[in-house]
Amino acid sequence: MSDFDPTMPIAVLSAALVAELGEGWSLDTERSMSHGCFLDGPDDVRLFARDVDMACLRGKELGKVEVSGCYPDDATKLIYDLETLKIGVSGRRSPAALARDITRRLVPDVAAEMVEVNEHLARHKAAREARHSRRDQLAATLRGARAHEEVDTATHSSLRHHHDDDGSYGDWTLSYDGSSVAIDARSVPYSKAVRIAAILAE
Repeated sequence: MSDFDPTMPIAVLSAALVAELGEGWSLDTERSMSHGCFLDGPDDVRLFARDVDMACLRGKELGKVEVSGCYPDDATKLIYDLETLKIGVSGRRSPAALARDITRRLVPDVAAEMVEVNEHLARHKAAREARHSRRDQLAATLRGARAHEEVDTATHSSLRHHHDDDGSYGDWTLSYDGSSVAIDARSVPYSKAVRIAAILAE
């Protein structure tokens, strides 16, 4: 739950910044906090303005403010070399001056970075959908098989094949690009293991 307080110095400044930044900008009060606020803009630009000196807790005027670009949650999980783009500004300057500074020094770089991030996420989504499709095709050929999404990762899709008659099962994991399948078969009867080995030897 957010502890956003519109009377806090950073909230007052952020609201003024949104007005100065102009059309397409809004303040996300649902996720903002007493020490920092999220500002959403056009072209998937999302900024976070942080009260560096925690003036909100000390009852003082706003001092140093850090404004940084934000990435979608999925991006931070999938793209490991992302760098946070940020600038430091003085909260004592006028919102109009700060908005000009942010527009000039930060927004273009964040917007350009978001183009690449969105392209990466789109490629990942397409690959994941293709991988899941192949997993589901494989599941359809195995009696009792089901998708095992609780062990899916960013690069693997899994299904579990369980034999009710003898209690044996195997875990099948599809590779990221969908071009190969790794099979981890445990507790499989010898006769079935032989058949699997024969298939793999083809």
